[in-house]
Amino acid sequence: MEKQNLINGLRSLADELRPFTENVQAGSRVWNGTAYVTSELRQLDSYALMWWNTLTAIADLIEAQRNPLEPEQIEVLQKKLFGGMGSFSDYCIDSCCGEGVKIANARLNESRTKLFKFFPQKPPSGPH
Repeated sequence: MEKQNLINGLRSLADELRPFTENVQAGSRVWNGTAYVTSELRQLDSYALMWWNTLTAIADLIEAQRNPLEPEQIEVLQKKLFGGMGSFSDYCIDSCCGEGVKIANARLNESRTKLFKFFPQKPPSGPH
């Protein structure tokens, strides 16, 4: 697994969550990546904040590690991100968080799918 691809993928996911990690009052000016714009009311999604913090922390830790990731590390990350209930793959931004949630969830799913492809895929188990 290429570490930089994983780091970039994690940061891309965190970037999608960032707008939903704080409350924004209607009419507030917010940075949209290129300019300050007037915003609609947007409520904080506490799970977005938790996942944003988790994803950025993982990316920072991997980036600081000089050695390649060990297979055990990759397995732990894969379970945390894609392991089913309670994993990041089970998360979507709450619809009460304001405008742009549907589009943000679509981009989140797209980024998540790209990141999933970096992980080794195990062949299906069962009778041969």
